[in-house]
Formats: sequence, structure tokens, C-alpha cells
Amino acid sequence: MTYQLPSRIRSRWLVATAVAAVSALTVSACSSSAAGAGHDGGAKGGFTLHVGIVSKVAPDGVIGWGQQQGILQKDLAAAGVSKVELSTFATGPTLNAALTSGSVDVASQGDTPALTLRSNGFQSKVVAISGIRSNYYLIGKKGGVTKLADLVGKKVSAAPGTAPEQYLIGLLKQAGLSNKIKISNLQTNDAASALRAGQIDAFVASGTMAGQFIAQGFPVIDKASDHTGLYTSSVNIAAQKFLKAHPLFAAAWAQAFADTVKDIKADPDAYWAFNAKVDKVTTAIAKQAFPLDTLPDTAFSADGLTELQGSYQFLVEQKRLKNPFDVKSWLASS
Repeated sequence: MTYQLPSRIRSRWLVATAVAAVSALTVSACSSSAAGAGHDGGAKGGFTLHVGIVSKVAPDGVIGWGQQQGILQKDLAAAGVSKVELSTFATGPTLNAALTSGSVDVASQGDTPALTLRSNGFQSKVVAISGIRSNYYLIGKKGGVTKLADLVGKKVSAAPGTAPEQYLIGLLKQAGLSNKIKISNLQTNDAASALRAGQIDAFVASGTMAGQFIAQGFPVIDKASDHTGLYTSSVNIAAQKFLKAHPLFAAAWAQAFADTVKDIKADPDAYWAFNAKVDKVTTAIAKQAFPLDTLPDTAFSADGLTELQGSYQFLVEQKRLKNPFDVKSWLASS
């Protein structure tokens, strides 16, 4: 037999529960609002900076290293940052949703989704062109095709609205296969699982994920580094509203980026060991996934700007940008 509270007590309990729930929602809403403004709700000496990173496992790469080494915290203190919190997202479009909602202050991602977001009207600035020569791999299933032309009529996937999709579109265009190979838009993790199960024939991977597939014997049908004009860049963007509230931030972030890259290049073995541990891969895979020549020494290098403009022009030609804009004026350094 189930015991029930007397009706009078039960009514009071329900009211109290409802009040508590409303209070919790109010606190949560206030916390989210504070996070979007770059505040931590009253920490002494500054605010908490929320940074979102596109990563399949955990915060890695330049930003992950900069936080672990304390470089971000040190250099960003001049802009009022007292704490740096990192979170990961599977793709650029999902990270963009967090940026536009205000739950992250800085978004680190491939240039394609960042350009698309800016074109769609979200007022942002690039605070660093953080990576150049981003390499992508077209990974095939075991026992499947090994040549690009043989993918005609097969199932090929790249996450929609991402730099990997841009690489694949560009690759097919260069090979004259744009109208012969249809791209299915699975998210990267879903595509990886589908390839392992033999449900698709190829997908685009990068970083340590690509390295793992290669190490496990999956064939590489193509890679961006084998071509001209298929590289993309990586960018760190922030909402103009956030930058207006923290006018010293853009310069501090650029300095933190440059100092972190300098630290990495002074001891690359430690950097690769860090990424191997974070991404749960071998050091050899981490070394392949995080080559030093993809790290510009400054936040706004000439090579970085060239690649960013190249991605912009590609998207314009493909009619994938809603509203054209001037790339140089998008930089926080301009």
C-alpha cells in the first residue's frame, strides 16, 4: 500500500516545490545572462571568460595549452579576466548557437561557419586567425574504394556548414565530380560511426580523429594538402557586444595567442604530449594532427588573412553567403 500525504500538507508541499523551481530558474537565467556578458556573478577582481572550442574530445590545441600553462589567465588579466573556462562543441554551427545565445564569449572554429554567421547578420569580430593550412582527409571504409572517381554513386559525408564540407565541395569541383557525387550531411561523429559500420563509403575527418582512422588501416582517398586552394584557416571570434563591454579584450587576446604559440614552439614535444593525453591518442597521432607549421606567430598573420579571404571568396562563388561583407573590416585589428 502506498502512503500519501494528507491533502493540506500535500498542497503546501506542492506550493513550496513550485516556488523553489521558479527560484532555481531565476538563478539559472541570471547566471546565463552573466556568462553571456563575460561575468561570473561577482568574482573578485574580474570576470570569467567562457571560450568554446570545436573539438571531438576535450579542450586541446593552442587554447587548451594556453589555459593549462596559465598564459591565457596571465595575459587576459589586463582585460579584466579573472578565470578562463573552456567547453567543447562537435561542429562550428553548434558552437555558433552558443555564441549567439551568449553562453560563450569567444568561439574557436574553422573559418567557414564563422564567415557564414557573420554573413547572416551576427555582429562579430575576429580576435585571432588562429590556424592556417588546416588539413582535411577523405577517409574511406575498409575494403572499399581508394580513388576519388570511384566514389561516383557512393555515399560520401561531410558535416553541413563546416570547413570539412567546404574542402569536399572544392575537391569535387576541382575533379569535375560536383554533379556526380552527392554529399550527405551527417554530423562528423555520426559519419565516423556510419563508416565503421560500413553504412557509408567515405567521410571527411581532420585532426586526431583522422589520425586514428589512418592508424587503424582505413584508406585515405584524398587530403587537402595534395591540392592548391583547398586549405582553410581557423579563427577566434567574439560578439561585438562583448568587445564593446570589454574594450581591452581584443588586444589582450591577440597577445595571449602570440605568447601561447611562442611557448608551444619552444617545447613542441610537451605540446604534442599534452594533446595526446587530452585526445587519448598516441603522441605520433598528436604530432600529425597538430603540426607546428599550422600555427602563425601572430594573431593576424599575412598567411592567415590570405586563407581567410580565400575561404570567403569560395563561399561567395558558391553562393553560400547571405550578405557579402569586407573581410578586413571584420578583423578586430582593423
